[in-house]
Amino acid sequence: MKIKVNSKPCDLPDNSSISVAIRELDINPAGIAIAVNGKVVPKTEYETHILCDSDEMVIIKAFYGG
Repeated sequence: MKIKVNSKPCDLPDNSSISVAIRELDINPAGIAIAVNGKVVPKTEYETHILCDSDEMVIIKAFYGG
């Protein structure tokens, strides 16, 4: 299936969860938040939230600074 991650096209296996997407895309899950189609998904739902073809996933990385 094809989705977009931070506006870039990506291919994932059908019926992939957010957790699978993170592993497939080699993304470190520490300190990130994820939104799918404009809605933030709680970390507790990463294993169960199944992505669909054409979904748009945005990964937001927390950072510190001043």
